[in-house]
Amino acid sequence: MRIIKNLSFAVLLVLCVAVFVSAQDLATDKARVHLVVSPYAEVEFGDSFVSLYASIPEGGAFTTSLVLKTNTALDVKVASTGFGTAASRNDPVNEFVTYTIARDDFSLEFKPKTESFFSTPAGMKNGRFQYTFSGTFDASFQEAEWWSFNSDLHYFDDIIVTVSKAAN
Repeated sequence: MRIIKNLSFAVLLVLCVAVFVSAQDLATDKARVHLVVSPYAEVEFGDSFVSLYASIPEGGAFTTSLVLKTNTALDVKVASTGFGTAASRNDPVNEFVTYTIARDDFSLEFKPKTESFFSTPAGMKNGRFQYTFSGTFDASFQEAEWWSFNSDLHYFDDIIVTVSKAAN
């Protein structure tokens, strides 16, 4: 009986080895996939058309949001075309307006018909950056020649925000 048991165990062992030997791979290879994600960004103003209501000498102001979404560090250019009407540019209006872009402990002021630059915060390569974009009209300073432009016209300024991948 013991011989039959040992023989059964030996046959079982031989079958297991035979199955294992016949199931071995004949060849193998490996490929590594390298994912390279392109830089991407989105720029969104809270309102794409804002009105700056102002009076003399009280002035006026507006505020809206500016959101940058990105997967890389950004250099940001903010350009103002300067105020004008449908018929022409009206440079005298520009000196009365100041724009501000602010976030936490960051603030950038600029005037119409200028360009300004900043970068997304150091140490943060990507994410969602929430800024406040505001504008003020002030004609209370002493040299203000506020009578040099007409209150019956509608004045417009285009603010253009352009982002690019930050230079390391």
